[in-house]
Amino acid sequence: MFYEKTKRATAWALALLPLLTVCTSCDKDTRQFKGAYSSKTSGSLVLQKAIPSALDTLNLPDTMTVSLTPESGQMRIAEIKDNADYNLLVSLNLLAGDALSFRAKAEDGGIILETTPYERYIQANVSTDVKMTLGIMTGGRGRIYDDVIVFDLDYQGLGLYNGVPYTVIDSRVSCIATLNE
Repeated sequence: MFYEKTKRATAWALALLPLLTVCTSCDKDTRQFKGAYSSKTSGSLVLQKAIPSALDTLNLPDTMTVSLTPESGQMRIAEIKDNADYNLLVSLNLLAGDALSFRAKAEDGGIILETTPYERYIQANVSTDVKMTLGIMTGGRGRIYDDVIVFDLDYQGLGLYNGVPYTVIDSRVSCIATLNE
């Protein structure tokens, strides 16, 4: 009888061992990102006209590349336990005034940001003296290198240029976050 119980307990322990190993590595992945960071975001977007050219009386380009006005701020990454899919909260306090937050998850040595469920407005430079405002949603992924996280951000949304709507078709945006000491 005792032998059977011991055999059963050993079988359960061996069956649960891989799960415990996975959970331990998940905690390690999460811990490596936690902390307070200084961040800077910059890059460019490729925009495509959202209306047919035949309706455009201004003869604006069908596609254009715009550079983003750089944004700097403070980022904090904290562990959260309220969601099984996302185990991190990334909060960003921009010097220009915006406060943003993203649910995120540590996965395969990287961090994945959930696409924000809300739209925010950013400035892009069409030329040296012409700016446009875009309404965007943001997501992306990052990799940690020592005390720096390099994020590749995915911006989705649209903006108006001379009254003509343009949609983001390609996002080349990076955010560099350096751990504060």
